[in-house]
Amino acid sequence: MNDIDNFTEMDRFSQERFKELEKMREEDERLREEDADLKAETANLRLRLADIYMKEGKHSKAIAEYKKIVKMEPENAVFQTRLGDAYLVLEESAAAIKALKKAIYLDPNLPDPRSSIADMYMRHGQYLDAHEQYKTAARLAPKSAYYQYLYGESLAKLSRYKEAKTALKQAAILAKDTPYYKFRLATVMLLTGDKKAAYDLLKSVVKLAPYDDYYVVRYASVAISLGKMQEGGKAIQKAITIRPNNNAYKYLYALLFLFNHDEDSYNALLKNSGRIDEYDRIFINKRLKEWGAVSQKDF
Repeated sequence: MNDIDNFTEMDRFSQERFKELEKMREEDERLREEDADLKAETANLRLRLADIYMKEGKHSKAIAEYKKIVKMEPENAVFQTRLGDAYLVLEESAAAIKALKKAIYLDPNLPDPRSSIADMYMRHGQYLDAHEQYKTAARLAPKSAYYQYLYGESLAKLSRYKEAKTALKQAAILAKDTPYYKFRLATVMLLTGDKKAAYDLLKSVVKLAPYDDYYVVRYASVAISLGKMQEGGKAIQKAITIRPNNNAYKYLYALLFLFNHDEDSYNALLKNSGRIDEYDRIFINKRLKEWGAVSQKDF
């Protein structure tokens, strides 16, 4: 037998051995699925693997694993939710709704699938439907700052600001060291004209997140709207220090002097502001509106 014949014989043996091993694996999986404890262990291992795939952005592989898990335990609401969430990431709405509604049916007291299906409703502008699901999720998990926040945001979308403030206050209390919930509460307060309360909140937000330039600039704008020009100006300068390449902040700082009728300082600062794009202009005009000006055209 020459080397080629020998290689072919070995290759044939390898293929046969592989088929044999594959058959043994299938038999082993069948036996594992018949064992309740092993079945649960296998499902949880697959769940961990699928979650890793999701984090790595391997969404198709994750969905394949979630499907296997759901097939193993079709009555498990958590597994159905994970599958639905994966479909949401891929924007496969129909498949997501099917899985998430199944999860809600299996466990009506589980807040996660309600929150996930509400997220999808929000994407599609179905704010009332989203609100109902967020409301239920917040009721089911009253100690969850995140669900209270989502409930508050859904109320704000419906212009129910008084109720939104109550929910967002609760979120801020539950997660007192999380600046974002306080920031969102301050934003709603600005919508209702409660500038002083928004100012106090944003001041506390900046203390919690002193190096977040966006929070600093929003705080500066509210301070300026209350006539605290020096305080607002210092805050904008701090934002520029944090983000020295942000020309919108430099332009905004220059406009503060024009706002105070100091054209010489405005012109001098404007020379060093750099170019701004359309997104910068939108941002600047929003801040000017908060100051009490309609737009740059007011100057």
